[in-house]
Amino acid sequence: MEQIASRTDEPGGPVDAVAVTRPSICVVLRGGGAPSFANQTIQDYQCLANADEQEALDLSSADYFLWMTGDQPLRPHALEECIWALQAAEWVTWSDTGKAPPPSLEDFAGPLGVARATLEESEAGRTGQVRALPWRCRLEEPAPRADPLAALPPAHPRAPLISDLPAGLEVQPSWGSEHAEASAPRLGSGTLTGRVLKHLENAELLDARSWKEHPLRSLARLVPLRWKERVNDWSGRRLFDLSFYLKFEPMSVLIDGRLCKHIPYRTPAPAPGRRRIALFTPNLGFGGAENVLLDFARQIDRSKFEIFLIATHADRAHLRQQWERATDHVYDLGRMLPIEQAVAAIYSMALNWRWDVLVVQNTLAAYSVLPALTEKMPGLRVADILHNISDDWDVFLATTDVAHCIDRRVVISEAGREKLADLDYPEEHIRLIRNGVDLNRFDPARHRGDQVRGRLRLPGDTKILLFAGLLVPRKRPWLLARIDQFLQEEGSIADYHFVVAGDGPEAESLRARINREGRQSRFSLLGHVPDIAPLLAAASLLLVTSDEEGVPLVINEALAMQVAVVSTRVGAVDEALPPECGVLVDHDDLEAAEFASAIRDLLADDARRQEMGRAGRRFVEREFASANTHRQYRELIAELDG
Repeated sequence: MEQIASRTDEPGGPVDAVAVTRPSICVVLRGGGAPSFANQTIQDYQCLANADEQEALDLSSADYFLWMTGDQPLRPHALEECIWALQAAEWVTWSDTGKAPPPSLEDFAGPLGVARATLEESEAGRTGQVRALPWRCRLEEPAPRADPLAALPPAHPRAPLISDLPAGLEVQPSWGSEHAEASAPRLGSGTLTGRVLKHLENAELLDARSWKEHPLRSLARLVPLRWKERVNDWSGRRLFDLSFYLKFEPMSVLIDGRLCKHIPYRTPAPAPGRRRIALFTPNLGFGGAENVLLDFARQIDRSKFEIFLIATHADRAHLRQQWERATDHVYDLGRMLPIEQAVAAIYSMALNWRWDVLVVQNTLAAYSVLPALTEKMPGLRVADILHNISDDWDVFLATTDVAHCIDRRVVISEAGREKLADLDYPEEHIRLIRNGVDLNRFDPARHRGDQVRGRLRLPGDTKILLFAGLLVPRKRPWLLARIDQFLQEEGSIADYHFVVAGDGPEAESLRARINREGRQSRFSLLGHVPDIAPLLAAASLLLVTSDEEGVPLVINEALAMQVAVVSTRVGAVDEALPPECGVLVDHDDLEAAEFASAIRDLLADDARRQEMGRAGRRFVEREFASANTHRQYRELIAELDG
């Protein structure tokens, strides 16, 4: 077994509060070949060659290991992904590795991540929890080979490579004799008995005096920490005060009643004159809010900012490739960690990368970490983008306790501005920036609707009623079947066909209902459609059936394409749909019938419907042109950078 390379801590780097004094991860290379790690976001790695499990434990003090074969380079975030995935699992596999750990590390098909505690188990946790990441660990195309030590500062001696070692030379670990105790296996720490004893010791329950003087407190401390955290999460209140545990976790903070430990690792220093901005959103999927944030990201000057995108949920990933083109780093935390652990990950990542600016959209996990981050990082600037105006999903009200940590709050509607004012947020810190529409992309002269009709095999005179959006409960796609029922009962209407563009958890129930009620001939469910403009070119009407909204981006896009809209009157929709451009239906028990009536009237009056479309185009050109939105985004970024 030989050590082949390592990178060590540099004082004054990105992690100032807690110095990295040992490798954050150890890579164990098996067989021939050694890939370059020069592209990795983690800098304090350690590499060992041809080590068995016990040798790796003896020679490395790292808490995380990556076992691998071959010399094909890894994705830039592979080591970082491995560390985060191991926070919630004993093993980490990728799509090019397999779904479970092998019976023995002697016959694995790496890369394969494993936690130190798992290696210390007598049975090595072969049946333990596995986190399977649904993307490849290695780069798709081999990158140019580079010396993995080329970027090391001159002050660090060059560690010997395999080819440099004389036969029989024994290489000592580069982390020094002061780490020998930390590097040795922690006997019993991975066993059940060891964990129980450790818990009792930390809780001061092995001291008879503690039981005598504080019996109730001691009894409460018998409850394991993670159970207490779950009770706090379940109750929505801090039933258990966990501040006691901070004395054993000097690198931790309490966030929303949960103990969040800082997992330190060294990241590359930013390029001279380039700052770091992190954008937070629930997922990488397709939706109006996601497209708004993507549009915002594209206005950030890449020469001035290194851009991070962090998705906290794992619902959808349709926009991943677009995000990878628009940013420098994409983290799909929802596929690496349970959502309840995302807060701790965000806290550590912010300290490790030393972000300068945060922009949050629709993810409470990111909001909840703001007080701890702004205390640790006084220079941090924070903004958020607020969309929905809803009583059920009220981000405005839910974030009141952290509003003091937010420097600028972006709303997309006048209703949003008024809601913040009602919550006493300072007017000078509010920015109204309406969603922008690309008037060149959404130009009816550039698209032919007959091509869509041909693919759907619809007669040329069939009126397309388009629903475009996520198939989630708040969008209520099931209402389309109810609307069709009223249209059929009233009879005597132009030929029409519902086209549903979108996917989500409601897709199967909508399909089942359509089939059960015999409506298949009047519905086409297309699933996710990356480019909605051609469908809008073929549509006679856009239908928006949501029971909560902000300002749906698809309404602006439809009006730009000269398509009239029928929508429920919710959120701030009335700001995007004046009477001359469409029809608003009251959200009440009669709404399905009212939708059907509005559709019937508009399909029967082509002249009126077409005039609504032309008025819609003029309205969007005046109020929602992307050029104006982009200018305001750039002004906001300049404010946050000031």
